[in-house]
Amino acid sequence: MYGLSSRASAQPSWRWRTVAMAAGAALALAVLATLPQPLLALTLTKVESIKPAPGVTVEHYKVTTPKAHVWVAKIELCTSGVHLDATRAPKSLQTAAAWGAARGAKLVTNGDFYKTGPVRVYGDAVGEGIRWPLVQTGLDPAYKSEWYWNDAGWIAFLHDGVQFSHTGWQKKNGKGLVEGWSPTQVTAALPAGVLALVGGFPELVIEGKVYTCANPTADTCFPDRSDMRARHPRTAMGLTADLKTFLLVVVDGRTSTSIGMYGTELAELMGQLGAHEAFNLDGGGSSQLWVAGEGTINDADGNNNGGGLRTVANHWGVLAGSTTGYPARPGHCVAQPVCAAIPAAGATLEETSACFRMFGTPANWHSEKVGSAGALRWTNAGNDAAADNWAWWRLELAEAGTYKVEVATYATYGKFKSTHYDVRAAGVTKSLTKDQSQSNKGWIDLGTYAFAAGGAQWVAVFDDHTGAPVKDQHIVADAVRLTRLEPWCGSGTCGGAETCTSCPADCGVCPPVCGDGDCKGGETCTGCPADCGVCPPTCGDGDCNGAETCKGCPADCGVCPVPDAGGPEDAGIADGSSGNGEPIDVGASDGQTIETIGGSDGFSGSDSGDGMPDSEDCPVVDGLEAGAPCPDSASADSDHGDGGRLRTEVDDAAVPGGDGEPGLEADGDVGGNRAHLVVTHPPSAGCSTAHPGRRAPSTEAWLLAAVAIAWCAWRRGERRGGRCTLDHQAETASPAP
Repeated sequence: MYGLSSRASAQPSWRWRTVAMAAGAALALAVLATLPQPLLALTLTKVESIKPAPGVTVEHYKVTTPKAHVWVAKIELCTSGVHLDATRAPKSLQTAAAWGAARGAKLVTNGDFYKTGPVRVYGDAVGEGIRWPLVQTGLDPAYKSEWYWNDAGWIAFLHDGVQFSHTGWQKKNGKGLVEGWSPTQVTAALPAGVLALVGGFPELVIEGKVYTCANPTADTCFPDRSDMRARHPRTAMGLTADLKTFLLVVVDGRTSTSIGMYGTELAELMGQLGAHEAFNLDGGGSSQLWVAGEGTINDADGNNNGGGLRTVANHWGVLAGSTTGYPARPGHCVAQPVCAAIPAAGATLEETSACFRMFGTPANWHSEKVGSAGALRWTNAGNDAAADNWAWWRLELAEAGTYKVEVATYATYGKFKSTHYDVRAAGVTKSLTKDQSQSNKGWIDLGTYAFAAGGAQWVAVFDDHTGAPVKDQHIVADAVRLTRLEPWCGSGTCGGAETCTSCPADCGVCPPVCGDGDCKGGETCTGCPADCGVCPPTCGDGDCNGAETCKGCPADCGVCPVPDAGGPEDAGIADGSSGNGEPIDVGASDGQTIETIGGSDGFSGSDSGDGMPDSEDCPVVDGLEAGAPCPDSASADSDHGDGGRLRTEVDDAAVPGGDGEPGLEADGDVGGNRAHLVVTHPPSAGCSTAHPGRRAPSTEAWLLAAVAIAWCAWRRGERRGGRCTLDHQAETASPAP
């Protein structure tokens, strides 16, 4: 913030240790080829690099054009133990060094622009999981006349997540924005569960595109922040595209050795460092970078025109390594498994779980070796408007359902009668107070809730309350227990829509329904195709059960494949019946058995009963019409019920075992009355001599046709010497389509 804040007492600035330039590695980063070129590409020469903690690297660069010293902090968000935090709503201002030392941070920079009276920032702010009061932010309608009102963007850190929001100017004037929180609408709403948030503007890199200007000092350059058109000390924040690296950058200025940067130069710098999204933060005399064990490493005194370290309203803080009260599991990594998946039946989460985290001053959280699993944490109740210390258990549910929620306490330490709890389930947060001193066998019932599958749900306990503080009123954080209240898969009770297929663990528990994958006695493949094959095989179930035949089980006739008998099959023609339902088969000499005509109910009178349609003509088989008229004039005595046989032979050279002569022959022999059909010159593959332009029927189809015609001929009593002949000898053949 330029000239708007109070100053700390002047103190000598800590300069980066002098290192021979020969020891530094020159790092030349080319500017993106698509950018306009009003300025030369920045060339960065690395001076030194240190690692304050695992996953945290600080690099010092020297830039020649413009002359500047740059400090770059790279925070790897998926490194074990890495957490980000920001300042709680303050009553006064603090330097980065003072806040970082008190917070136990490894690295701290200044944050958003601010004003005093009251202390407030230009944008939104969240610190230690507690959002600042509206009056201390630039969102308060009381500041609507201010040019910065409701205009700042932000970067926020959540449990296992990172989010950002574009500036108000970009949302109103930018084009094609699709990323971030509410990318095209200005809103005061925040994602649920934000733990740390700092606002900033203008935007330097927008969804991977570096902000550029033809003239860095023109009025049209950064219209939402005029001081971007002059060279000043700068602080900026950014995220890489994969959201796994957080960048904090400080540029010194206002001295002979470092003159600062234009806004466009700062944007180019953030783009070169790999930022996919980046924002300007408060700069000028506020720009400062503090590292634990090193002190303030940039020239914060020079940035403040020799006025020493400036106190500021809020900060970014990196907590890493073995910081007390923070789990080893990284706090904001977007690419890690959930902290613990709660199964469908429910579960208990202890305070030792990776899903549990405490906030506030670590020294205010006390540990005892008693409780639900032999350990608990407790703190004292307070009467501030917001919690000083609080804790939560993150809930990641494997399955949506209704659960009873309970929290564990312990009589010796759970004393406070108005303990504040929040339960968030399926996007809804409920706040309630409970008397920890009246626990029932160590567990307090918080109620019944409908939870969604997945995360962004929790139980939280806070130390704040209304009224005067009471001495030794302890609040316990021990364990949370979720118990499922309705049936679920594996519960041994019927869960409504469960089936044996969807839930094998409960198969047979629910009342039978078709499609449940379970045999319910009377189900058949015909009555319930969805469960076909589930029940033991029975005649009439519509399924082929191995040894079934049309004779043995007429109800399933045609379901099983026709067995190969290696020769003619008995049609079983006897006494007014075309047979017992057995198919008439082809006993080909090559071992093939092809079903041709399936008899059904025995013919008498005018019913042929041969399984073929009764029509004026013999049937058409695969494009081959048997042309002889076939009036349905059979009578009882033309039935020839003498148990005779119908035989067909394949005499085609193309069929293994044939007689080598072209053509198909079929014999009908019933009581000595013989009908014989010869079809000569069957079509070659791909052509039809019988019907040019049609695809050639298969050998089996020709055979079917032969049998059908022979059968018709016999029925008509055509016995011209025991033979009737149908020749198909076309002069030309056409390829089939």
